[in-house]
Amino acid sequence: MIDVGIDDIAIHFPKIYFDMKDFAEMRGADYGKLNRGLGLSAMSVPDNHEDTATMGANAVTRLIDRNGLDPRNIGRMYLGTESALDGAKPTATYILDMLTQRYSHQYGEDCFRNCDVVDMTFACIGAVDALHNTLDWVARGGDKDGRIGIVVFSDNAKYDLESSGEYTQGAGGGAILVRHNPRLISIPDTWGISTTPVHDFFKPRREVSLTSVITHVLQLAKETGQNLKEGLAERMVKHLPES
Repeated sequence: MIDVGIDDIAIHFPKIYFDMKDFAEMRGADYGKLNRGLGLSAMSVPDNHEDTATMGANAVTRLIDRNGLDPRNIGRMYLGTESALDGAKPTATYILDMLTQRYSHQYGEDCFRNCDVVDMTFACIGAVDALHNTLDWVARGGDKDGRIGIVVFSDNAKYDLESSGEYTQGAGGGAILVRHNPRLISIPDTWGISTTPVHDFFKPRREVSLTSVITHVLQLAKETGQNLKEGLAERMVKHLPES
């Protein structure tokens, strides 16, 4: 019997948070229902420099360092998210880029060159699909091959102000180490599948103008003390290609 499963888990949350007591008071909500009924104590909020990719990368870094993993031996890194940053390529590639910068001085610039990355989007179960896929991939390699896979889950859940889902907002990321002879839990090759196209949530793609992105980046630069000339954003946009 092939023994494959979860060997370790690492979690990353933003340091900024909104206490649910304050939220309940602000919205006139029942704190007892939010806290004791739903188990909510705080709402994590990403900082200006945080997003789906950075939270995922921080979790993976913690997992790699804690287990002394060699990035060159990690063959798969699948991300489950519904907060993707890019409509053209996986957000997991952004995570891989940051990890490469982090470990290239020790393991070389190509330390993640042979690591397969993919995003999986399916509301709350994207990471579960990524886990199923990674378990199968590790198992197919056999015990002697010693394949190592990492499943990343990272999201930034946002809802409209004063909406019914506002109190469920939050942000965070995590990473799951999948390998043979796991220390935490072995997962047997027994699955049950049921899929129904229920239209309960809808997240339209949001288009962000290039000018707004550049303006926000320059604003961050000003906050760090950089002396920038007025109208710089408009001049930069003028000289950039259309796509």
